[in-house]
Amino acid sequence: MTNLSSISTVELEARLAEASAKRKAFIATICEGHDNGTPFDGEIEAIGSELGARIGADKAAAFAAEWTVEVFNARRAAWNAEIVKLPRDAKGVKWEAVRALEAKLGFQMEDLKRAKTLLNI
Repeated sequence: MTNLSSISTVELEARLAEASAKRKAFIATICEGHDNGTPFDGEIEAIGSELGARIGADKAAAFAAEWTVEVFNARRAAWNAEIVKLPRDAKGVKWEAVRALEAKLGFQMEDLKRAKTLLNI
């Protein structure tokens, strides 16, 4: 198989669609509808892994570009100001309330943790 890292993302997506179509036709005709594996499975897995790695790298780069020190400090201040307002019971803040706060603020508590690690704060 060709070195997938040297192929454009658009071409990889086209190859994945082609291999998936061939796999589907193979199962329908040769395997009579039973999915016991096909000669296309390895190619599909390899292409999917390469695309997944590229998407992960793109997301990581976008996260790092968005979460500057200034953005982190502003969002942490907003988080801290809002989290103390949430209702509490004997066990603390309910996760439903935390998730609603995350939706309101547009970022998650996990994003703050990740940015803190990324920025070495």
